[in-house]
Amino acid sequence: MPARFARKIDTHLAPPLSDLSNEGTDPALSERIRRILRRLAVRNLLRGYRLAIPTGQAVAIALGLQPLTSDELLSGDRGVRDALIDGGFVTDTPLWFYVLKEAEVKGGGNHLGPVGSRIVAETIIGQLLEDPTSFLSTGWDPSQGIPAADGGPIDTIIKFLRFAGMHP
Repeated sequence: MPARFARKIDTHLAPPLSDLSNEGTDPALSERIRRILRRLAVRNLLRGYRLAIPTGQAVAIALGLQPLTSDELLSGDRGVRDALIDGGFVTDTPLWFYVLKEAEVKGGGNHLGPVGSRIVAETIIGQLLEDPTSFLSTGWDPSQGIPAADGGPIDTIIKFLRFAGMHP
């Protein structure tokens, strides 16, 4: 089987997501609502607005990070650039778009940028802190180690592999 690679992180929607043709088919809905339901980007913008999600710039500043510049936000695809300008989003960029553009600009599309990384990291840490069975909640410290089946320390690679069930 050939190797498969993930697409780069960028601001372009994958073709099946750019037109959600299976959405908004209820004839009881107005044509305006049906058009909105078929357009993921519009749905994301409306959801962010209705939930009062802060802008990407506001989150960057709150995290003590330098926000993307206007030039960085406007780099690349002309259609995206025009949409940002026409929508008034250059200085107030929706967070979901900002995280994607930051990954595109700062990470070359290969990884999240500072704001996106921080959101992911803090989400994972928050989950670990709230999980009563997490090592962060039990008082366990990695320096205490994990005892082997015989009660002794796991202090060699062989003992670790046995502990992991990968060595006889």
